[in-house]
Amino acid sequence: MVDTKKLLTLLMALPLVIFTSCNNDEQEPKPRNYVQLSVAESTGGSTSIGEDTTEPVIVDVLLAHTLEKDETITFLLQDNEEEILRIEGNPMVIKKGGKRGSIKIYSNNKNILLVQRNITLKASFSDNNMELQKEWVFNVKPSTNLPQLTTEQQRMIADYKTKYGIDVYRMLGKLNCQVTIKFSSAGDPADKDAYNNGKVERIIDGTSIITLSQKATADKPILKMINNPMGLNDFLYEMMRKMTTEQEEWCNPGNPQPSAIMKALGYVLENGFYNIKGKETFETQLDGIELSPFDKNIYFVGDKATYAYPDDFIKAVPFEYDFSLWNKLLTMKDKEVPVATGEDEQGNIKYENMLISDMFSQAGSLDPRTFLFYSGNDSDEYKNKPSDYIAPGASYDFDKGVFSFVFPFDASLFSGYAQITVTYTMRK
Repeated sequence: MVDTKKLLTLLMALPLVIFTSCNNDEQEPKPRNYVQLSVAESTGGSTSIGEDTTEPVIVDVLLAHTLEKDETITFLLQDNEEEILRIEGNPMVIKKGGKRGSIKIYSNNKNILLVQRNITLKASFSDNNMELQKEWVFNVKPSTNLPQLTTEQQRMIADYKTKYGIDVYRMLGKLNCQVTIKFSSAGDPADKDAYNNGKVERIIDGTSIITLSQKATADKPILKMINNPMGLNDFLYEMMRKMTTEQEEWCNPGNPQPSAIMKALGYVLENGFYNIKGKETFETQLDGIELSPFDKNIYFVGDKATYAYPDDFIKAVPFEYDFSLWNKLLTMKDKEVPVATGEDEQGNIKYENMLISDMFSQAGSLDPRTFLFYSGNDSDEYKNKPSDYIAPGASYDFDKGVFSFVFPFDASLFSGYAQITVTYTMRK
């Protein structure tokens, strides 16, 4: 027979057991371990960084709670397909008992941005209880040596793509090019011997900085090469020197106008030549490069004049020059200097004061336009046999990702045309 007293005691104790068991199952929930990002001297979750910056941005990482075991944080950069930025110290391992760490963000110095790009730092965690409190945004600004496109230029580029199906943006920025120069074998000595160490061909690997020209309109995409156009800056400076300060006849002390202007500029002959290399600067630009949206051709030949003959135009590649020695001479153009005019009866050199500007048309110029692209590009002015003339032309191909130019070049002492081919690789 069941003991009624014992049964009653058991029934009274049972709810206590059940309550105690349930209470043990309902443990206090584990708090979220929020991860906070910060950058010194930056607030609001964003930091500016220049694409040409070499120093890193240090991102400090702070957890809300110390870790009970080692955990890993893996960072990633969103909108960074071209790898404009990179992370150093990723993934990050924070040890048990720790709650701090840091990573470094570097620019890869690709110099490809023409407008600001916002790149977002995100994270994933080995512990599901960890959570990023706020993502961090890097406002990446274009390199200081790249022109930033204006809002109006950005609008025009977008319209070109809509109207014509051409993505002009791919042709802008810092682009690589390969240049082939074939020198003429005509003359005695031939240009290849006089100006290219006896070799017919010279190949140059270069880069240019290209932007949308101020001449561009809603209907005409026009480019401007603002640095090392056609990859030829150093080549043109070399040819300029070989026509003047490194040319035997021009440097002859008996050649009165060059002698007078170089003396006025503070130069003396060294081993028969004027050593200006490394002492002067020579920079070029090329504007008016018009893309035809209808036939994939590029039109780039224009009117070229000289300082001495400003109304005498020829058709050529219209490079613009900034030559420090010529700039100095222009500031002195109203100065009178003694110029040798011959000898007296006793054989002494006679001098006559002359305005520097009056010598510009008498071998006394250092205007690059006087010496470079000397002959017109629209016809063969040398008529060598076989002809070394090549008609200028250019085209673009977005499928192949290239745009190319070909044109003749000569300088004042050339005996024929050099043939120049330039091929640019577009950005992807």
